[in-house]
Amino acid sequence: MRKSNNLSLFLNKHRKSVIIIMIAVMFIMIESTSGVVILLSHRLLGTPKRITLFRFHPLVTGVNILQYENNWQEIYPVFGYVNRIYISDECNQTTDRYGFIHNGDKARIITPEKFTIFILGGSTVAGLGASCNDQTISAHLERLLQSRYKNIEVINAGVAGYFSAKELLRISNEILFYDPDIIIDIGGTNDFEHEISNYGGRKFTYFISEYDRQLFQTLKLTKSIKWSIGNLIYNLTKFTEFTYTRFVLEKGWAFLTGRAGSDSRENIIYNVKKIMKVYKSPAKNITHNERNLEIEMREKILYTTSYIKQANALVSGMGKKYYYILQPTLLTDTRKLPPMEKEALNIVKSEFSKKMGVDIVRHADYFWKGVDENLRNSSINYYNFTNIFPDKEEVYSDYVHYNDYGNLLIAKKLYQILINDRAIPQELILN
Repeated sequence: MRKSNNLSLFLNKHRKSVIIIMIAVMFIMIESTSGVVILLSHRLLGTPKRITLFRFHPLVTGVNILQYENNWQEIYPVFGYVNRIYISDECNQTTDRYGFIHNGDKARIITPEKFTIFILGGSTVAGLGASCNDQTISAHLERLLQSRYKNIEVINAGVAGYFSAKELLRISNEILFYDPDIIIDIGGTNDFEHEISNYGGRKFTYFISEYDRQLFQTLKLTKSIKWSIGNLIYNLTKFTEFTYTRFVLEKGWAFLTGRAGSDSRENIIYNVKKIMKVYKSPAKNITHNERNLEIEMREKILYTTSYIKQANALVSGMGKKYYYILQPTLLTDTRKLPPMEKEALNIVKSEFSKKMGVDIVRHADYFWKGVDENLRNSSINYYNFTNIFPDKEEVYSDYVHYNDYGNLLIAKKLYQILINDRAIPQELILN
C-alpha cells in the first residue's frame, strides 16, 4: 500500500516530466511500427515499388525520406517538387492559394478577366535575395505595369532550383491551364549548375523529374538489407533531427545572425560564404582541370536551348507570347564591380577551384556565350540580360541572387521590352 502511495506522490510531483516521457515513448513506438512495416514490406511482401519513397506513418504520411523536406517545398511527381500553398514567413517567399509567390496580396485570385503575365524561373525569380515579397522581380514589374495599364497582374511562378526541363513541364502541365497572356522565363544559372547524371546509361535527369530519379535510386537501394535497416534507424531519429537540428539550431542561428538574402548590400560577403560554406580566406594558385570543359558545356547548352525552344513552340502554338531571358550572374558580369561584389566573386572562384578543380568563370562564360549564340539564331523572343547592370552599382545579394535594387533594374528592363514590343493591348492603357 505504501509503495502505491509513494508511486502516486512521485507521479504527481513529476507530472509534466511523466507526460513528456509518455509522449516520447508513444512516438518511438509509432515510429518503430512504421519502420518495421517498411522493413517487412521490403523483405517479405515485395511492395517496395509502391511505397519506398514515402514513410508509412499513422500520423504523418507522404514524407519524402530523401530530400525536399523543408518548409517551402513538397514532393510532386510531375515536377519533382513544388512550392507549398499558403506558406507565410512575413516577407520571405510567402505563397498564395496556388503555391505562387505573391506580390504582397496573399488573397489574390487569378481570373481570366485580367491580363496575366507569368514569370517562371528558379530562386532568383522566387525572390531569394529580396528583402520581402513586394521586392521581387515580378512585384516590381507588376507595379510598373499597373501604373500604365488597367486589369493587369504579374504572377511569380518561380521555384528554387528549377531549370529549363522543369519549366517546360510546368508550362505544359500547369501554367497554360491558367490561360496566361504572356509567359516570361528567366534562367541560365540552374541549367549551368545542373548535373546531367546517368542512370543505366541514360542521361535521364533532363527527361525525368527529380522525383523519378530519387524513386529509381531508392528502389535499387531497397534490395540491400543494410539500407533497409538504415532506413528504419533514419525514421526512428527523424523527428528529433528535424525539430532540434533544423528548427532550434537553424532558426535560432538565423535569428541571431540574420537570414541570407536581404536588401542590406553589406550582407553579400556573408551570404556568399554561407552558400559556399567558406570558413577561410580564398585560396590562391590552384591548378585547374579543363579537359572536359567543351564536352560538358556543349551538352548542357544543347539540352538548355532545346527545352527553351520547345517551350516557345508550345506557348506560341497556343497563341500566347513567350519571352526567354538569359539572366545575369556575378560569374559572367563584365562591368566594373564595386568592392564587395569583387570580393564575393573572388571567394566563389576560389571555392569552385578548390572543390571542383575548374575555373568556374571560364565555364560560365562558355555556357552563357553558347546559349546566347544558339538562341539569337532562333525565332524566340530572346534577350540577354548578362550585362544590364550599371558599373559599380551594388545589385547582388550573393553571386547569383539580386538585392531589391537589382530586382528593380531587371523589372524596368522587362517593362521596357513589353512596351517596345507592344505586347500588351493598347485598350488596357489607363485614361
